[in-house]
Amino acid sequence: MEQNEEPKIKVYFRKFKQLWNDKRYRSIMILLLYFIFFAVIFSMFDLNKSVSRTPYNEFIKFENYDVYEFSTNISINSFIYSINGKRYKDKYSFDYNGEHFVGSYEDIFLSNWDKNIINTFRFTPDLINNLMANSILISEKKIIADDSVIKEYALDIDKFLQVLDYNLLDYNLLDRLTITISEIDKQIVRVELNLSNFYKYLEEDYLEYIIVINYSNINNVYDIK
Repeated sequence: MEQNEEPKIKVYFRKFKQLWNDKRYRSIMILLLYFIFFAVIFSMFDLNKSVSRTPYNEFIKFENYDVYEFSTNISINSFIYSINGKRYKDKYSFDYNGEHFVGSYEDIFLSNWDKNIINTFRFTPDLINNLMANSILISEKKIIADDSVIKEYALDIDKFLQVLDYNLLDYNLLDRLTITISEIDKQIVRVELNLSNFYKYLEEDYLEYIIVINYSNINNVYDIK
């Protein structure tokens, strides 16, 4: 009677034991197991990171936001600057501290306005879109009272610097900024930019730096004269 062949799994197991008993092969096998283990860990980390990043097409973006009214507050260590104005394409009109201004962003940049006032005009809807595209959505809630949706995004400081093309030499890579937006009928009506973890590197006494912009009469502003 013909003897049955030994199952392949037993052959492989016996071969494994032979190799394991050899110190040289055992060391190679241990290194290989470590390599596989860490490769799996790093691949899981990269996968989680890519899934967490908010896909550009999945968040509500500013669409055609170049005609609107705005109300902006800049809170620096609880001191608040307030600006109210309008934007019509490339022209701005606003009031601050009893003074009235009409002109382009370039005119604002070259003016003698306070640097914090000038800075807020850099955060246009287009730039905020770019910041959100590089952020991670960390919370979302619906407000029943006005049927609005509030979303909070976390933005790594190195991503923020890349978007602004700003060279900051010494900063903590773990620092994050937050962007909170309010939507009504899938339209952004409010943005809060908490930039404290950026400005603390620029001004030693800046413990808080928050810009809040409210938008209204979107696409319903006449040309600014």
